[in-house]
Amino acid sequence: MLPERAEADELVLQQGGSSGSDRRWDVDFWVHPLPPDGPVTFVASWLAYAVTETRAQVEASAICAAASRAIELWPDDPDYESATGWTSGKSTANEAGEPGTNSPPSGAG
Repeated sequence: MLPERAEADELVLQQGGSSGSDRRWDVDFWVHPLPPDGPVTFVASWLAYAVTETRAQVEASAICAAASRAIELWPDDPDYESATGWTSGKSTANEAGEPGTNSPPSGAG
C-alpha cells in the first residue's frame, strides 16, 4: 500500500524498522514501484556528521528477488485504523548468545 501522499507512478523509498549498535546499524526499507532490470544506485550523505557523499550500486534483480519472497501476513483492511500504527524490527547476533547482545544464551553457565 502506498503512503498517503504518494502518487501511483512516483518512486517511493520508505524507511521501516531499524536497530543497531556503535558498530553496526540495520534498516529495513520499502520501495515502490520495483525497479526495472539493471543497476540501482543509492546515494547518501550526512554532512552534519562529516559523512561525505557515498554511492552503492546493486542489481535490480536482487531487489526484485527479495520482493518475490515477501509474504502478506495481513491483507489491507480499509475499515481498520491502528491507533499506534505498525512497526517492524530485526534482531541479529554477531556472537554466540541472545540475539542483539553479547550475553550468553539463557540458562547457560
